[in-house]
Amino acid sequence: MGLEAELKQEIRMTRLRKAILATVQIAGIITLTAMAPNMLSLLGKVPRRNQEKLKSAVRRLQEKDLLHVGPDGIRLTAKGERYIHTTALRPVQPWLWDKKWRVVIFDISEKKKKQRNLLRYTLIHVGFQKLQNSVWVYPYDCEELILLLKTDYRLGKEVLYMIVDKIERDLPLKKHFELT
Repeated sequence: MGLEAELKQEIRMTRLRKAILATVQIAGIITLTAMAPNMLSLLGKVPRRNQEKLKSAVRRLQEKDLLHVGPDGIRLTAKGERYIHTTALRPVQPWLWDKKWRVVIFDISEKKKKQRNLLRYTLIHVGFQKLQNSVWVYPYDCEELILLLKTDYRLGKEVLYMIVDKIERDLPLKKHFELT
């Protein structure tokens, strides 16, 4: 197998691992029967025909202590939780910037202060730059991450994701993200 083919295979497997971990995180504990091939195919991540790949990916995640598989189902371990909130959530940075800003704005009530703080912490950790109190900016596609956070923190309508062509006085942002 050539280098390009190996790289493509590794990218596919990394996406599969991330999809499995994110799915387990969103669903909490998934029963073993739900770990059937159509579970992730519903998310558009794993085609039905890749049943064995899915099972071996789950086995590898279990060996790396990221997932616990038991009689009660499949759940993330503490190490898996840390991984999903650090490595797996980080958006992929393309070679070239498409010159569009991704803007996340939120208006979360005081009743959901914990979720608001979790969202803010995650945005900082991933690398977003604060533009205003509830306005955060990132230069690369991160729609899947924001959708996952909205689902995980139960913040549907309180969080908006936008793709913006221009931001006034964006030179400090470009310097921060090393885009100049």
